[in-house]
Parts: sequence; C-alpha cells; structure tokens
Amino acid sequence: MSRLDGKWRARGTAVALCLAFAPASQAGAQDRPPTQMPPDSARIVAGERYSAGGTRRFFFGKLYRDLWTTPLMVEVLDLGREGGGLTPTTAGGGFQTKSLRFRGADGYDYGFRSVDKDPDVLPPELEGTVVEDIVQDQMSSQHPAGPAVVAPLLEAAGLLHTTPRLVVLPDDPRLGEFRERFAGTLGFFERRATVAGAEPFAGADEIIDGYEMIDRARESPGQRVDVATLLRARLFDLLIGDWDRHRGQWNFVRRGTDADTLWVPLPEDRDQAFVQFDGLLLGFARQYAPQLINFGDDLPSVLGWGWNGREVDRRFLVGVERSVYDSTAAELARRMTDSVIDASVRALPAEYYAMDGPRLAWALRRRRDRLPEGAGNYYRLLAGEVDIHGTDVAETVVVDRHADGQSDVALYAGDVGDTPSSPPYYRRQFHTSETNELRIYLYRGRDRVIVTGTGGIPLHIVVEGEAEVANRSDGGGVRLYTTGPAQATGRVHVDRRSYAPPPKRFPTELPPRDWGHRWRSLVWAGFGPDVGLFVGGGATVIDYGFRKLPYASRVAFRGGFSTGALTGRAEFSGEVYRLNSRVRGRLDVALSGIEVLRYNGLGNELQLTQPEDYYRVRQQLVSVEPAAVLPLGAKTTLTVGPTLTFSRTSEQQGRILTDLDLYGEDGFGQVGVRGQVDLDTRDVTAAATRGVRVTVGGSFYPSVWDVEESFGEAHGEASTYLSPPGFPLRPTLALRAGGKKVWGRFPFQEAAFIGDQRSVRLGRQNRYAGEAAAYGNAELRFDIGSVFLVLPARFGIFGLGDLGRVFVDGEDSSTWHWAAGGGLWIAFLQSANTLSVALAKSEDRVGVYATAGFAF
Repeated sequence: MSRLDGKWRARGTAVALCLAFAPASQAGAQDRPPTQMPPDSARIVAGERYSAGGTRRFFFGKLYRDLWTTPLMVEVLDLGREGGGLTPTTAGGGFQTKSLRFRGADGYDYGFRSVDKDPDVLPPELEGTVVEDIVQDQMSSQHPAGPAVVAPLLEAAGLLHTTPRLVVLPDDPRLGEFRERFAGTLGFFERRATVAGAEPFAGADEIIDGYEMIDRARESPGQRVDVATLLRARLFDLLIGDWDRHRGQWNFVRRGTDADTLWVPLPEDRDQAFVQFDGLLLGFARQYAPQLINFGDDLPSVLGWGWNGREVDRRFLVGVERSVYDSTAAELARRMTDSVIDASVRALPAEYYAMDGPRLAWALRRRRDRLPEGAGNYYRLLAGEVDIHGTDVAETVVVDRHADGQSDVALYAGDVGDTPSSPPYYRRQFHTSETNELRIYLYRGRDRVIVTGTGGIPLHIVVEGEAEVANRSDGGGVRLYTTGPAQATGRVHVDRRSYAPPPKRFPTELPPRDWGHRWRSLVWAGFGPDVGLFVGGGATVIDYGFRKLPYASRVAFRGGFSTGALTGRAEFSGEVYRLNSRVRGRLDVALSGIEVLRYNGLGNELQLTQPEDYYRVRQQLVSVEPAAVLPLGAKTTLTVGPTLTFSRTSEQQGRILTDLDLYGEDGFGQVGVRGQVDLDTRDVTAAATRGVRVTVGGSFYPSVWDVEESFGEAHGEASTYLSPPGFPLRPTLALRAGGKKVWGRFPFQEAAFIGDQRSVRLGRQNRYAGEAAAYGNAELRFDIGSVFLVLPARFGIFGLGDLGRVFVDGEDSSTWHWAAGGGLWIAFLQSANTLSVALAKSEDRVGVYATAGFAF
C-alpha cells in the first residue's frame, strides 16, 4: 500500500475510530528497548503503552492489550547472514506502518514492517491532539503476531502468499541512515513478491499492484483476473476477519504471456487479521463505521467486513454465480481442517500461544463451519445491484431475457454478429429473486448491445464511446446513458444528460455509494422553558440508487417526550431523489402536543397578571406536508407543496381558553399551499463559522374545512457567520434577523409569536403574539480548547443578545423586548456534533436552553 493511499485513508477513518477509542500515553514506536539475551534472540514487549485499566477496557475495548504488554522472546535478524547479506534501500510505510526494504546479496528483495504503528499520517489539524492518542491506542486492536498465523493458513488454502517472520531489527551499523529509526524495532520480515532474483516469486513473469490491475482490466478482455481464486481469497479473508482489503492491499501475479493467461491474486499486509474492536462505544460507532468489526467465533456483518474491499469485489466478483460461492466455501472449509488450524495457531510465539492460542483456534474452527452461510450472505449483498464493466476495445453484449425473470448476460470481444460462434469472455445468469438491476458500463470501443427475450431485470447501459443498443425483447426496462454518438433501436429510453459525480475529496476516494441501504439510530434531546426536558430517539433508513445523489431515498422516524408538558412529539420525514437530478420529493408528517403550550393573548405589551397555569394550553396537532424541492442554484432550493393541519385544543376549567372565545379552538382543520426559497452556504449546519443562510417563504389557506375566511402568512430570516482569522480563541460572530406577517382572520395558533430560541429567548414559549413579529439575535462564540469527556472534544463559551417585538393593529407600542446572557458549548469529535447550553435573562425571567448545535 502506498503512503499516499494510507495518508488519505487515515483522514477518512480517524474520526470514525475516535467514536470508540480512549487516549493513550505518549511513547515511541517501541515502548521498551530489547533486553539482549543470546546474540540471536531478544526479550521484548510489543507495546507496553497499550496497558489499560478496567474502565478504559470497558468503554474502549479489551482488544489485544494483554498480548501487546507481554514480554516475549524474538529472533534478532542477522543482517550479514540473511539473504547472503542485506543492504537497506528505502524506508516507507502506509497507514501508520514503518517499513524498510532490503536488497539481498542473493539478488532477492526483502521487506520489514513494524508490528507497532504510529499515527504519523494524520492530517495536520489532528496531530498532537487527543485524536492522535486515540488512533495510537487502537493499534492494540490488531493481533501483534497475526500475520505469522495467516501464512500457514494461506498455504493450506492454496493461495499465493509471502511468509513473514517475526523478528527484531538489530542495533547494527549496517542499517546505515536507518539505524536510529529502526534499531530495536519489532516487526515482520519476508522475501518480497517480485520478479527479481534467480527464481521470481511463484514463477511469475509479471507482478502488478491492485491499482494497475483495475486499469489493465479496462484495457482489453485479455487482462482478466482469476475470479475463482479471488473468491477463495475473499472467503479466506472472511474466515480470519481481515476487513481491510482495498485495492492497495493486493498484488496480481501472471505466469505466462498468452492472451488467456489470468492474473492470480496475491493478498498483502495481514495487519488486520483477527482484529478486535470490542469496546462498548464501538457498538455505537459501528453503525457509522461498519468496518470496525470484532473477531470472534461468529462471522461479522458482511457489509462491514466487505466495506473496504467493495471496489475490488464489486468489480471482479460479480461474474461469479451462487453455486460457485457455495462450492468455494465448502472447499475452503474442507481445507481448513482442525489439524491445519491448530498447527497454524502454533506459529504464534510461545508466550502468545499460552495466552490466546486456544481461543484463536476455537474461533477459527467455528468460523470455518459457518463459511457457507457467510458466503451466501456476501453473495446476496453483491448480487442486489450489479455493475458489469466492458473494456476499451470493441465488444458485443448479449442480454437474453426470460419470462421467469432470469437474464443471461454475455460479453464477447469484437463484433461477433447476431449469432456469436466464439465463446464469451464473460457469462453470468441473473435472477430477479436476487438482483434488482443490472448496470453495464462500456468504454471506448465501438460496441454493440443486443437485448432479446421477454421480461427480465431492469437494465442500465452506460456508454462512453460509440455503441448501438438494440432492444429486440418484448419488454422495456432498458435505459441508455450517453453524451456521445451512441444510438438505440427498440424500446430503449435514451438519456443524454451529462452526469458528474461529486469531486473527490482525496485522490483514492471511491465513487459515491449507489447500492444497498443502511440505517442509523438517532438521539433527540433538548431543554427549554415550558417544554422542560425533552428526550427521545429514532432511526434513519437510507436507500442508495443508480445516479441518485446523495441517495435514492431517506426515511426517518423519531419521537420524544416532554417532562414539562407531559406530552410529546413524533415525526416522520421522507425524501426521494430523481435519477441524475437534484429535484426531490419530500414528505413530512408530525404528531405533536408541544407546538402551542401557552397562549397569553395578542399584544406587544401584554402583562401576565394570572398564575402561570392560567395561560397553559393543551393542544394536539397533526400536520402533513408533501413537497417538491427544486434546485435554483448550487446552494439554493425552492420548496413548494400543499399543507394540511388538524389541531384539537382542549378547554380546561380556570384556564385562558375558557375565558376567551378564540378562533381555532376545539377541533380545527386547515389545508393550504406553501412555498419557501432557501439559500444556505454555511460550512457546518450545527455550528457554522462562515457562510450565510437566507429563507423567504409563505403559505396560503383558503376558506375550506374549518377555515372561515382565507388567510396567509409570509416569513423570512437571514443569518451570517463571521470568523476573522488570526484572533485568539477563534471567535465567531453569528447574526440573525427575521420576521413574520399574518394576513386575514387567522386561528390563534397561527399568530406571529416571539419567546423561544427561534426568535427571542424570553423564558416563556410564545410570550408575545401578534399579527406580525420582528426579531434580531447576536452571538459571539469563542473556542477555549480541547477536553476529553469519554470522547475527545472542543469546548467554548458564547455571549448572546436578542431583541424583538410583535405588532397588533390598533396597539400603539414602541417597546422592544430583550434578552441577554451566555452559555457553554462542546463539540465531540467534530463541530457537527456540537451541544450548547444557554442562560438568557429577559425583562420577565431567566430561561435555560439546551440544544444540539446552536440556536441558529
């Protein structure tokens, strides 16, 4: 794996890892220098810094801490004898690994990889922080001697492999410029897989890495991977729990130069074999980073295990049918006999075997027995939405559909006419019970696609160059995507719109996910006047689809309970995106008892002369709001749609509603239309430091249902965030101004209110009501520093000032109501996870507000 690949991967995974990792004390890569024993061995501790007490183990994982902190006897590498004499050439490393390459006098290349790692590839903003401590601590999730066990297992599996040996590098002048950095380092030494030397590795004529393999696979049908062996290698990865199999972790070996010679996979870097992410917080983190799996006697989720390998697997394994998965899993399980497993585990250092050998062997036997089940699960995951890639040469694609829903797909090199006589280089049978859609990608050659038969699976054909697509089947469901000269005949929907996926954030980032689904749990909580403590939760389910960004659909459910009102609120929201479009449909449904908790009457100078309970209102509300969201620009949207609301307000003896005959009491239904334009350039929605947000909208309700006279409202709000660079405490000035105007005869709950975080923090919800309202807010936020409270966090303080009023026809008032105060904020891991607590003093009282993010 290249250092560049590791560096960018570190940026993407460090925060996810932090969700479950505790800080570690600072130390060097090797905590204790080796105590010299006989010249050929040394007693050494792999990572004493990973020692942890019960609390940290409970929250952040037991991991393999006991192994890392146990002394063991290890061979000291003899630089003069090994390979006829070793000369160090280059140092490097991927994701936190220190590596050193050697050239042997025997003509072969050798490599050394450190067992312990340092987070020296983190982005600069994370260096020297608690995040760096956490990433370092999690190195103990790796089995320090795992690669020694993997090599004999690979041999039994019939897979190509190197044979790493656990050694200590000597404090030897022959290390030259690398002596200071590497002397006394524990690691794995092996002959590298190259064609150098008298006998090339595995008799190879050529060895390439995974990056080049993907490029070559596009060149021509003659550059093909041995997918049967690749499948066996991936099921072997499932057996040992190795989740980190991206393209940078593979080499491919070719023996022979014939066009039909296949590239045989050679897996590299077994640091993640038997990995254990077992802390309590990992249970919460795993839904955001499913690849954080835990090696045990059961197989993990195939989505999490296969996540990092999705590019390789979805590129090459989609040509393999279910029966091959079953037979490959059975054959691999047959090879992994109890004696093979026991002998392989015995490759552990004696000290490690005594502590962990029996457990490891037991887990491997149990996982072996469940391999067929795991293989089936992974097959189903890959089979749901299938990408089939052609090459840059001319090809013929034949899709034969069947009435039972089956589709046979074959790819031939060249133009083979309507009745091919030569064998295809790709053939696969798909079933509607397994596959939702097929996507065929054709590149620069002059290609032909022929679709025949009846029925079949929906087919997306993406053409980069020239192509002729002919649908001769009795059904539709064939779509052609091209911006070039490709043509279609028959029932083919042609889409010539350009498509551009989001720009990559780093060079090796994969395209956005467009298959499968995921779910996440939600926490919903807050605190405020009248509502009191509000606590609840829910879940979000996201489905991904072809050319639908950022997803095909999203459904969210959440509900919570208010201790102040002894009632709650439940919400459903859903979004559906159109293909290759930012246009989306949206539906919001709410059932709430906390929208209107008090009503004091209309007026900007209304005095409260009765006890607090007198003004309380008990109302249940149901709202349904479907809408279309239309893009007006890169950061601007227009939302339009109908709105339906029904509320039931109960009169209670001795309360304000029994004394006032209010329009909108009892059961009240209204239906109307609404629209809103939203411009949002904020950097972080929850805790912006720069950008603006402007919303302008309104709604209209005709005189239908319980509405006696038509009425409407208009509202608007603008906020901006200013963060001058170079100032101490990184201040951010947040400013907001907004207002609302209601026309016509409106029900009391539709008045223009002020009194909460959405307007002016006056210590009471809906303190003032009128026909119009205006308000302004200012907050000055400071970043004090970092802290560790179960998770790493930034914290700070802020001051606030609010001003606002309402307007009522016939009332002569020039009063503006104010609130002033301040608060604390804390952001766990990143600013998107900000929580804030504010204390606001107004003319009436002091209010306490707690919320996710800031008030605006």
